Amino acid sequence: DGTWELLQAIARTEPRMTVLRNTGKGVSSARNTGLDTATGEYVAFLDSDNTWRPDYLDLSIRAAVNGDVAWGYAASRVMNGEHKPVSYRAYIGGLEELLFLNHIDMNVLVVKRELAHQAGGFDNSLRRWVDHDFAIRLASLTPPVFFPFIGCEYEHDMGRSDRITVCESS
Repeated sequence: DGTWELLQAIARTEPRMTVLRNTGKGVSSARNTGLDTATGEYVAFLDSDNTWRPDYLDLSIRAAVNGDVAWGYAASRVMNGEHKPVSYRAYIGGLEELLFLNHIDMNVLVVKRELAHQAGGFDNSLRRWVDHDFAIRLASLTPPVFFPFIGCEYEHDMGRSDRITVCESS
């Protein structure tokens, strides 16, 4: 769809950006490749079916740095396949809550790179629930902090064939 070429063009003029390709090895491998390559203090993740709000990274990193937060997450606005809001995900909770419900969306999570490595990164043996597993392991090390703003538009379109929820068995 031209994404690879577009990102390469942007990276040629943006020295802070590195474009990586990790085709066909799964979401955990791709994220671990990013974690292994990252050099910043914090990392954030964005899936192809979601969109960060324009101020998400700025607000999240400022909140994390100013509050000495090891990892935190914001709220998400869940959209249907027609780009219309249907609900919001904004739940405050830590490990105990994560053991029952994945209330932390990976697309609104920022984490210190060092803590992500300490948690072991993403489990390559899992095909589904990799985000939930990662959040549980992070929360086992230190509690998350909720940032009270909407960080992304989460496109919940079950008709898209590129979504893990649709193309990977549970």
